[in-house]
Amino acid sequence: MKKNILTLFLLSGALLSCSVTGNEPKVNQQTAAQPTGANTVQEKPLTKQETIYGIKYQGNTLSIQVMSNGCTTTKNFKQAWQNNQLTLERIKDDFCRRRPHKKWLDFELPQAFSSLKLINKLAS
Repeated sequence: MKKNILTLFLLSGALLSCSVTGNEPKVNQQTAAQPTGANTVQEKPLTKQETIYGIKYQGNTLSIQVMSNGCTTTKNFKQAWQNNQLTLERIKDDFCRRRPHKKWLDFELPQAFSSLKLINKLAS
């Protein structure tokens, strides 16, 4: 009986200390950090240029192969256009826990192009 009470006391103390340290304020990642003197804090960029593993182009559809952890969709990306140059930027990370794999995504283009230049890095 004494052993059970001691175990219960130790577990409740560990849980209490976890809940006290776990209530730290979270930093808003949507806002840019302001420099404060010599030590400046740089936050992670809101978007990042995605590495492309494969590309297919037909009509108004551009198929791109990217890495996914199981939850990547076309809604995770933003198309940044400048003339006939396209940059695909990931605006939402894939936090699913599946083994990383390559996934084809189909993007509808605003118009058919005779030539199109993709700015993203191509993987081998």
